[in-house]
Amino acid sequence: MPCLKRFKLPLNGKLISTIDIIYFGYSQLFYFIRIKVFLAITFLFISAPLLPCTLVLAVSDDFPPYHMRHVDNTWSGVSIDIAKLLVTKSGCELAVLDVPWIRAIKLLKEGKVHILTNFTKNQQRSQFSYFLGPHHIEQVAFVAHKKMSIDVSNISQLKNFKGSIGITLGNFFGSEFEQYVLQSVEVKNKVVEIKSNNDRYHMLLQGRINGMFDDKLSADYLLAKHQVNNQQFAIRFSFNESPVYFGISKKAIPTALSKKLNNAWLDILELNLIADIYQKYDLEFDKHQLDSYKVKLLDL
Repeated sequence: MPCLKRFKLPLNGKLISTIDIIYFGYSQLFYFIRIKVFLAITFLFISAPLLPCTLVLAVSDDFPPYHMRHVDNTWSGVSIDIAKLLVTKSGCELAVLDVPWIRAIKLLKEGKVHILTNFTKNQQRSQFSYFLGPHHIEQVAFVAHKKMSIDVSNISQLKNFKGSIGITLGNFFGSEFEQYVLQSVEVKNKVVEIKSNNDRYHMLLQGRINGMFDDKLSADYLLAKHQVNNQQFAIRFSFNESPVYFGISKKAIPTALSKKLNNAWLDILELNLIADIYQKYDLEFDKHQLDSYKVKLLDL
């Protein structure tokens, strides 16, 4: 007849779940362990495969060729593809959230999204965002109705423009833009603030605005793609070549992940992978231009 004894065994100085030990003679030892709920959960946690992290990229409608939404609600584009490459190389997955641009910035500030692309660096944004890149050198273009912009060939002549000017809420295009648009009462009275990039372009085609500021590459892409509809519009001038970055939320990204993102970005640059993405969309990539700007990594 086996002898049944019951013990409580210590683990790190604490008593844990009851263990029934049944002795079958002096030479054989068999035991059955009844594990409490917390031990079962721990076992499942340790044995389950670790899922990759998910980083959320906020975009504001279609912004060709950088952000382009497809009929199945998937996204592609130059900036989307570079962001996906960056995040994948960091061991994570990328999710895309479509919100108005001004809200996207607010969500980044609150740590509710992780990444923005095509983000211009300034002192105010530096309070809540790290900057990684640059991933593109932006040049601002003024696209306008040809008949209304005959006397406009540079930003200082915008006071001569006879129509309204659409600007997406939250956009910032540097010191010249601030001086000749935001601080000029005469020009500012012509400004129509617009919720999203997509709205701005449709409003231009429908005649609800007569000019707009846009990224030059985006403007070239759209004017070339829709030549029949866009014959009445032209790029009147461009200005303010400046680097744009990945905006990375200071609240949402831990230090360990920041290090991975830094290493992933350096790897992308070393392997010249951005050129491959531009080529995918039949666009020219000026590596020399990008290399002329100092690489900005995340603070650790």
